[in-house]
Amino acid sequence: MAYINDPNPGWANPTDCIEWPCTAPENVVLQFEGTQFLGLIRPVKATQNFQIVSDVEEAVNAYSNCEIRTAWSGAWCSNRNLGILLFESLDGDNEDRSIQPVTLTNAVTGYKNVVNSMMDHMWDGFYTGQKRLSRFPMQIETVGNYKMEFTGTPANTMRFVLKADVGAVLI
Repeated sequence: MAYINDPNPGWANPTDCIEWPCTAPENVVLQFEGTQFLGLIRPVKATQNFQIVSDVEEAVNAYSNCEIRTAWSGAWCSNRNLGILLFESLDGDNEDRSIQPVTLTNAVTGYKNVVNSMMDHMWDGFYTGQKRLSRFPMQIETVGNYKMEFTGTPANTMRFVLKADVGAVLI
């Protein structure tokens, strides 16, 4: 039904994502509504409304109504509280100062997700620009209280956007 590629291990290098791969491919949430299935091959679960998320195990295992599908490198979920928390530094040095990895945890559910910043896609002619935007997408279940920890000095000004069907308050 789906396949979500894991981050390329080759991205863990000084010109792309520093010493560990970029984590955006691990933080995908696909929302399906009013889905119709056609043909002779039928899915195991033919519900009309569901989500498919990347298989970050410490995150997905904390979600309610989700089942990891190894063949998809993802999980099938029936949980309207799943979404993407997108946050970024608005400081003037948001391409120079490193605040990653960023860790988000929920002590009650056991949720944990550790993310890297966006990959360096700048090119100065002979080498990459060595600038990394401090922007982070993170899959999340919008229930409960979360604790966010930054490596390095957090930005003074940040923007947070929660894109989810059903939201909650983040602390």
